[in-house]
Amino acid sequence: FPYTTLFRSVLGDNSCRSPNDSAQLVVRLWEQARTALSATAIGGARAPLTATVRVYERTIDSSGVAVGAETSRVLRGSTIHPFASLAPDSLARVGYIAEEKDGVAYRAPDADVLISDSFAALHCLWVQAPPADHYAWIGIGVRPRRERRGVNDIQGTLWLDRATSELRAFEYDYTGLPAELAGAKPGGRVNFLRLPTGEWIVSSWAIRMPQTAIRKDVAGVGVN
Repeated sequence: FPYTTLFRSVLGDNSCRSPNDSAQLVVRLWEQARTALSATAIGGARAPLTATVRVYERTIDSSGVAVGAETSRVLRGSTIHPFASLAPDSLARVGYIAEEKDGVAYRAPDADVLISDSFAALHCLWVQAPPADHYAWIGIGVRPRRERRGVNDIQGTLWLDRATSELRAFEYDYTGLPAELAGAKPGGRVNFLRLPTGEWIVSSWAIRMPQTAIRKDVAGVGVN
């Protein structure tokens, strides 16, 4: 299978420095995760779902405490993919943070991105120990293979259930940010849910991004 061949080649790259036994475990875990991720991606004969989606915005401080009023709106309709990112090749080329006409856009990876050849080619993966509050999980750590000038990437962990290999979440933060923005801890979390029908969906998708402003001081005006 071409993807597995590419994935093994990436793990074997010197820049990733994965021990052989760890690399083999990552391959097995990733193929199990990829099966579920493929079920959340667009395509195939999958019928649209009738979904109710709540989109919200809130202002929090760096510790996660809300400091402003929350706004939200509810959307209803038929969809195959309630949460979608840019095309994988586009994210690979321009990165996950980009300036737009009305501000700066922070992007997150969806299932199509995570299972893409371009994502595997640009990232190193390894086995990650479980978090303290979810000892039954096992993680696949993700980081960029190298820094690319002018391109902001992501690093994080794809979490699976240790016993069943079912998807749980993908937690990430952004790389290549200046210190004043990195201090705000921008990042996000994608949660996965298995439906009673056996299909997988993205059940929630949160992105943290800093609020920035330009301050200009005027000195020496009107001074005698």
